[in-house]
Amino acid sequence: MDDGKMPDWKDEPDFVGNTAAMPQGDLPRWLVELVQLNSGGQQREPEDVDRLLKSLKVPLVGLTLFDIGLGICALVFPKLYLKLMHPQAGELHLSATRSLLARTGLQWLFFAAVQGWAATDPVERPGWVMASGVLRLMDVPADIGYLLTDDDLGWLGKAGLVVAPLFNLGVGAVLVYAGYRGLRSGSR
Repeated sequence: MDDGKMPDWKDEPDFVGNTAAMPQGDLPRWLVELVQLNSGGQQREPEDVDRLLKSLKVPLVGLTLFDIGLGICALVFPKLYLKLMHPQAGELHLSATRSLLARTGLQWLFFAAVQGWAATDPVERPGWVMASGVLRLMDVPADIGYLLTDDDLGWLGKAGLVVAPLFNLGVGAVLVYAGYRGLRSGSR
């Protein structure tokens, strides 16, 4: 770098563009794929995008099952949900709380339907992968607002609402990015 120019990060001897040198041990496959796909600013082949989308199938199935569980719990077992998340609530305004909980349960089941559809074939449904990410990102401010305004959350409710926005932000960003790349690859 004697020419006085700033070094280009792509010239650094690291794993950028070199899959073999990339530490892959404990990293989730989708994260490895994301780094590989986005490394070096090079134009990537549709196969790279397809590999990224395929690697999201298992996480999408997991999100689907989680949201089905939340939705069913909210709709079929609202007292259990309230006991776990709002142990201090008691019977105060229980009918209004149940109505809002049923609404939320139906939203979770809708999230599950979108994620489940995306999981059936992420390569052929990148728009649905992206939609799944948008739904996850939508929950970030909702969960933060819930945490900051609810005064009867139990420890499980508080813990869930601290972790959920961080989780949804990360997963949502990956899903939006992967879906966007899939749509941009032009093969769909």
